Amino acid sequence: MLQRYRLLKLSRKTDLSNQRRTYSLNSTKNKTDSAMDIVYFEDIELDINRDLGSYQVCKKEVIDFATVWDPQPFHIDENAAKDSIYGGLTGSSIHMMAVLSKVISQNPVHYAVLANLSTQFDMPNPMRVDDTLFFSSQAYEKRLSKTRPGIGIVSFKTVVINQDNKTVLNTLTTTMVSCRPGDTH
Repeated sequence: MLQRYRLLKLSRKTDLSNQRRTYSLNSTKNKTDSAMDIVYFEDIELDINRDLGSYQVCKKEVIDFATVWDPQPFHIDENAAKDSIYGGLTGSSIHMMAVLSKVISQNPVHYAVLANLSTQFDMPNPMRVDDTLFFSSQAYEKRLSKTRPGIGIVSFKTVVINQDNKTVLNTLTTTMVSCRPGDTH
């Protein structure tokens, strides 16, 4: 019921091309004040790279998040982090996933996702204090559900790079996505 309400609430269309968005976990509002656009299963095009925006990583956030969720010395103690294999403070992997979720959820374009079925990820480089992260995603595979009418299965590749063009995060996610209301498959 909540998902249906959300889909109806977000159904206004707007031109969102060439807009860059910057997010922070401390803010509750996206800096681009445009209406959200909903994308149903039928509308998803494969192999089209989509810019999701950027995110600035700050020291206080890295330390605060890790203090609660992943209190490793290289996440919460600057001196210990300098002596670690990382040579400085790094954000935890779960923090990086939270940032990804934040950026996706505040993007003006929303896929009509009903559930996440699986996520695989790797982090070839750490998320560091003062990084500017850039997010992009593309659908690479889709099919209609064999057992649930009105639902599609879509797989996405998401890449996060930093200001030095180094990959910080790669994800492969498979989701259930709603077909357009009224369409029968």
